[in-house]
Amino acid sequence: MRKLFIITVMMGFVLLSKGQVALDQVLIGVASQDFQNSNFSLSASVGEPVTQTFSNAGFVITQGFQQPNYVVINPLIVELQATNAACLGANDGTVTIAFLSDNFTQPVTYQWSTGSTADKIVQAEVGEYFLTVTGNDGIAAIGTIEVEADSNVDCAPHFYIGITPNNDNFNDYWHVDNAQFFAEKTVEVYNRYGALVWEIGSYNNLDDAARFSGLHRNGNLLPDGTYYFVAKFDNSSYKGWIEISR
Repeated sequence: MRKLFIITVMMGFVLLSKGQVALDQVLIGVASQDFQNSNFSLSASVGEPVTQTFSNAGFVITQGFQQPNYVVINPLIVELQATNAACLGANDGTVTIAFLSDNFTQPVTYQWSTGSTADKIVQAEVGEYFLTVTGNDGIAAIGTIEVEADSNVDCAPHFYIGITPNNDNFNDYWHVDNAQFFAEKTVEVYNRYGALVWEIGSYNNLDDAARFSGLHRNGNLLPDGTYYFVAKFDNSSYKGWIEISR
């Protein structure tokens, strides 16, 4: 141990007597780069060994690194693309397959995080979506993507609770906020006895024939009172009540 200590001290003395070398920090992150200073030159490219050596009469310094070598043979790739929803609460986004590598064994099957087995997602809400593509040989790959909103405004459907259909152009019909952002918007209206009195397959605030204004489905006026609605807007269902007061 004493001999080892003495040798170490002597080496340190030699280094100090010869001077110090400052090596520049180098970030290797592009196809190729050349670096030079008064003492050395460095040529580097991504994925290749990078070394440089400096020497004088007293010592030799070598620094460098080697990126790991690996080869991916026939990778299975799933790339997705998305169109945004109009706003928060809307259900009008889409997710489709942008690229599927040719190395999948056909036929392939699709399994979305929503439970769908179709080759795309329509009526997509804001959120993250995963697709697992499985080849006929059982080997699978996963793609993921985020559906965002074009606007941070809340555009979930909001249902008014009353109408006064007396032709004064104020609350003459039942208004549903943000109905225009949904592809499917079925509405059924029932009386207090559970009888269906009105229904529509595609609710539209701007269409007299497709909005509820206190008329029975046979065209007769409904009496004042409380009625109950069941609505389905895309993948979501809603229930509530409507008061008719003339």
